[in-house]
Amino acid sequence: MNKKSVRRKYNLTDAQLVAISQEKAAFMLRDLTSFAAYGITANDVEALRVDAAAFADLESDGEIVAEISEANAVKNKKRKALFVAIKGVMVRVGNVFASGTAEYAAFGTARLSRQTDAQFIATAKVVAKQARAHSGALAVTGLTTAMVDDIDVLAQELEVLLIDLKLKKSDRELLREVRVTAGNALYAKLIRYAKTGRNIWEAVHAAKCNDYVVCKRVKGKSEAALSS
Repeated sequence: MNKKSVRRKYNLTDAQLVAISQEKAAFMLRDLTSFAAYGITANDVEALRVDAAAFADLESDGEIVAEISEANAVKNKKRKALFVAIKGVMVRVGNVFASGTAEYAAFGTARLSRQTDAQFIATAKVVAKQARAHSGALAVTGLTTAMVDDIDVLAQELEVLLIDLKLKKSDRELLREVRVTAGNALYAKLIRYAKTGRNIWEAVHAAKCNDYVVCKRVKGKSEAALSS
């Protein structure tokens, strides 16, 4: 069975969640004597502040996407360099073995630009192998050992970059789940304390009661109604 994706349980932005949590923590410290009657201590308030700060420090999805985009650009640049190196060899191969011959086909470069990255890397290794096997015949074309070695090096570097990109994409989902889980936990704690604050002041101090309203409206309902 496929694992169900963790979903956000709040409609605030992450920045709003952090700011509101820190704000309510300040109000709670002001009203600490009243909260003590509900078993909520200064340590609990500090824990809320610490949780909010830790959540704020988590890498955002936007930051992760930017890292993936950068890694993809680096990978594509390396692929282009390898493509140029392969074409440089294949021009020389074509001068010795006509296109359509078994010798030319053995290099496996058909539809080279349309190959997946994994296929492209495998093809590069085949090109290097075949170039060495036919080094005697290709020597007259100006093909050098350095050219062939360059293909091997570029293929290895591209393979490393491809793995790094795949890991970043996999990490994105894991980090997203960590962030959503932490956000949900922080939100649940915030709502619990905010509800307590409203209960403390609802009948005796309207302004202080209002201090513990988390959000005026959320999808047509008051946050107070949602968390009651």
